[in-house]
Amino acid sequence: MRDLPSGVVTFLFTDVVTSTRLWADQPSLMAADLAVHDAVVRAAIDAQAGYVFSTAGDAFSAAFANPVAAVIAAVDAQRGLSATRWGVTGGLQVRMGIHSGRAFERGGDYFGPTLNLTARLMAAAHGGQIVVSGSAVALGCGEETVSLGQHRLRDIAEPIEVHQIRADGLGTEFASLVSLGASLSTLPEHRSSFIGRSEEVDRVRHLIGESRVVTITGVGGAGKTRLAIEAAAANHASHSGGVFFVDLASIEDPSQVEVAVTKGIGLQISNPDEGRGELERFLLDRSALLVFDNCEHVLDEVAGLVDELLRAAPGLRVLATSREALEVEGERTFRVPSLDPGSAGLRLFVERATAVDDRFALSDANRASVIELCERLDGLPLAIELAASRVRTFSPAQLVAHINDRFALLGGGRRRAAVGRQRTLEATIAWSHDLLADDERTFFRRLCTFSGPFVFDVVPTVTDFPEPQARDLLESLVAKSLVVPVVIDAEQRAFRLLETVRAYAAGLLVDAGEVDTTAERHLEAYLQYCQDGWLRRSQWAWGRSYRTQLSTIWNAVDHALEAGRAAGAWDMLEVGSMTTIGSGVTGAEMLERLEDLAHRHVHDLDDPRRARLLGALAMSRMTAGRVLESVTQARDDLAAHRHLPPVHLSALTTNQAVSLSVLDPDAGVLLLDDFLDSLGSTPEEAIAAEMTGYMKAACLASQRRYEEATTLAEQTIGDIDSFTRDNNLAIAMWAAHLGGIVPDQAMLATARGLDIGDGGWRFSTRISAAMHAASLDTAALEVVEVADRGLTGRIPFEEAEFLVAFARIAHLSGDDDRAVELLDATASRSPWTIFAMAETLGTIHDWPDGDWDARRVEMVMSRNQPERMARDREHGPRVLAAEINRWR
Repeated sequence: MRDLPSGVVTFLFTDVVTSTRLWADQPSLMAADLAVHDAVVRAAIDAQAGYVFSTAGDAFSAAFANPVAAVIAAVDAQRGLSATRWGVTGGLQVRMGIHSGRAFERGGDYFGPTLNLTARLMAAAHGGQIVVSGSAVALGCGEETVSLGQHRLRDIAEPIEVHQIRADGLGTEFASLVSLGASLSTLPEHRSSFIGRSEEVDRVRHLIGESRVVTITGVGGAGKTRLAIEAAAANHASHSGGVFFVDLASIEDPSQVEVAVTKGIGLQISNPDEGRGELERFLLDRSALLVFDNCEHVLDEVAGLVDELLRAAPGLRVLATSREALEVEGERTFRVPSLDPGSAGLRLFVERATAVDDRFALSDANRASVIELCERLDGLPLAIELAASRVRTFSPAQLVAHINDRFALLGGGRRRAAVGRQRTLEATIAWSHDLLADDERTFFRRLCTFSGPFVFDVVPTVTDFPEPQARDLLESLVAKSLVVPVVIDAEQRAFRLLETVRAYAAGLLVDAGEVDTTAERHLEAYLQYCQDGWLRRSQWAWGRSYRTQLSTIWNAVDHALEAGRAAGAWDMLEVGSMTTIGSGVTGAEMLERLEDLAHRHVHDLDDPRRARLLGALAMSRMTAGRVLESVTQARDDLAAHRHLPPVHLSALTTNQAVSLSVLDPDAGVLLLDDFLDSLGSTPEEAIAAEMTGYMKAACLASQRRYEEATTLAEQTIGDIDSFTRDNNLAIAMWAAHLGGIVPDQAMLATARGLDIGDGGWRFSTRISAAMHAASLDTAALEVVEVADRGLTGRIPFEEAEFLVAFARIAHLSGDDDRAVELLDATASRSPWTIFAMAETLGTIHDWPDGDWDARRVEMVMSRNQPERMARDREHGPRVLAAEINRWR
């Protein structure tokens, strides 16, 4: 590795302007364009022996041994970017700043005020512009420069001389720098650096340009004040009439709000009775920006004053910070997001920790602990800063170990000059809580029972409030930033408490003596919620909601087990075992829960529940790649439960058959035939026969016995009209038309499947659509497009079905290379797709008929869990032979 620049170092910082809006408006194009941007900028830096030490978001931070190399790299990068054809509207515009000074290098990273100045310099520039400090110019730049004069930069005590690079291929005319200039400002100065909020600053600046009043909202400690100051400073050039800061934190009497505004402006009022008039006259002809900080405790007074001032002064704009919106006409709100624990949060911790203990250094040994600490603190800047202030006493690992007692851990260390409610984390949250009405306080503390995201359906039961009142209270806490909305999908929303806020609420629940009663209501709420899930028409949409709430559902499961209610625990996990099949980490966690339940409590369940639990385990093991274990364990479980009526064993039997069929479809068919022969004619047994029938159709289709599969599927479908059996219907259609030999019926089946409910189970009809679409029929392609819209956010085995379907289209359209590429993308997905993968790969590679079974087994083995693979390869053939011979 080459020596890093040291001593006097020249830094080049770059940043894409308005990238947040581009990501929101054109995400797919932005992803591709940003990759091109990264390649162009990095190549230019590398060509001049620059060292890239940070690439947060779309920004580059690079160090050079001299300014000439930095300037050449910047010019080459701008020329390369200018010559690029972009996908996003207007293209990517990049601002660049160059500054030379002494910096401190540690572990491949740089620290010190030189970096802060470079960042501020870059932030003052515009897209396509390269600005250089006077100190870098004095060392020699190698390019023509033009002086832009003296400028005051945010957080920089003294003004600096700023120059602009002039070179062929670069723009020459830009707006005035976004600096403090010489216009009037009462914004407070901060002596610490501002980290990780550049995109948020750009977004707030954009909102200020669109609306006359913008309110930054967020939970206490989220960094609202600092963001407002930075955004206001960045907008300084647009407000020649001044930027004024009004601190309301210490105001106790609402009538003093107007006085605080006049003090913030620095206006001398000779007659207090005419204060409002003088204030309005001062602002009347000014293009000014008023920043109202900490409005939540005097909300009504601020809202009224803001409304009057905006009417009186046409050029005035207002930026406010509050834990809830002002609710004045034309207001736009911006909720402050948490810091990314692995980038901005990490950097904030390191910088603040270094400030209190110069011996502290980020290393491979402590990096994971710092990131975990930032995660556990919800990415809240205040919490991270408080934790960092403790590094003189505790290591990051020790801080993580004590995080559950976070209010005691972070109860001090804040600088004495801080506002009282910001000196400790607990005081910050208490400030918000104290502003709540009595019903809101009760409702708030009971929400702490939710350990993760939750949906409104369970809220009235858990909080013991009637549904209409619970809805109003939840909306109020969301507005006050104590509850955070969570997007499940386009039509569903959930909610959560930040872990720091939940910890505070939990303390209140203990003080109120409501822990046990609230936990019991939480259990009852989720028992009912999970039972209702089976009755939902949109079962798959409900499944996404279930997966979102897993952490709090598992709390309810643990409570049920502690209370000796194993049946209730299983009832909550039963539907979950279906909704998490094949869903990566979530599915693995569910399998672990099911195995623990079976190990510890299987004998506490009645026979039907026990059989269903063992059946769910068989399916979950199979989708996790543990196919041999699924087959052999299901065999033993069936033998142990032969005394049960066949209908109780339907899930266990069909899931064993599915696992066996992945390896040998013929053996699976024989097993299912035996089971079908054992069923009677009761309504419950008829449903079991339907489930078994569509599984048999799938096995027949996997053997390329398409006409038999089609006939059986049509018999299975019959006159089904119960929405609880839509899944059977959809999968039977999929199985029957897997081979695509009956395109008209495939199209009909697809259309019927897409009409089911709101599409809860329609994913299983995609294969049918793809088979028909292979003819490149326009109508069929439109159906495939409709089915494809739901791909994003699906669980892995659903995504795998998509990939296999379109691989089939590619193959039948003559593009085998594309088909193989798509099939390769399913390598980490569920073995469930082995049927269709083998069908297409076998055709592409012209496998001999006698070779199909061996190839399919090898495909399953290759997707097994690594730690089991060697054992399965050694013992698998013998075990499989025994199982297959048992059913042949």
